[in-house]
Amino acid sequence: MVVLVAVVMISGCTNTQQTKTYTGNGFTFNYPANWNDTTLSPELVMGMNYTEMYNATDDLLVIVSNLGSGKDYEGFFVLKKNDAKASESILGSLTFLGNNPQAWASNQKQGLINSTPHELISEKQTTVDGNTAYQFTLKNTMGNYYITFVYFTKNNIGYCLEYQKYGSDDQQTLENIIKSFKFQ
Repeated sequence: MVVLVAVVMISGCTNTQQTKTYTGNGFTFNYPANWNDTTLSPELVMGMNYTEMYNATDDLLVIVSNLGSGKDYEGFFVLKKNDAKASESILGSLTFLGNNPQAWASNQKQGLINSTPHELISEKQTTVDGNTAYQFTLKNTMGNYYITFVYFTKNNIGYCLEYQKYGSDDQQTLENIIKSFKFQ
C-alpha cells in the first residue's frame, strides 16, 4: 500500500513595494521608490514645461514621476487654488469656479472632452485625508495615456491632484498615494 501525503504551505503574500515620502507644502504622501521629485525641473516630465503651463510655481506644488517617456511614463502632480471661495481662478488649463470641487471636476472634464481627443473612463466621489473629493479619469485617444483628476478643498484652499499614466488605466499607484496623503 502506498500512502501519498501532500504538504501545503501557505504563506502570507503582501505587497511590499518600496516607497519614498514627500513632505512639504503642508502635506505628506508616499510614492514609488523608483520615482523622483521633479518639481524643480518640471520641463523634464514628458518634455513639457509644467511651470509655464500652470503660470506660477506657487500653484504647482509638487511633481513626482518616474521620468519615463512614452509607455514607461507615470506622474503625480499637486496643484492648489489659494482662495477656494474666490469666484474663479485659472491655473493653465484648470479652472476653479467658486468654492465647489464637484463643479471644478465637471468643468475640467467637459472642457477636456470637448476640446481634445479624450473619452471619459470613470468618475466617482472619494475622500482625501477625510475631505470629500471628486475624481474622474479620461483616456487620451490619440496618445494612449490616461489622466485622473481629483478635486477637493482643505482650509479654504482648493486642491487638484493629477495622475498620468501611459498605456493603462490601472489606478493602484494613485490609490496608494491618495491613501497615504495627509495634511500636517
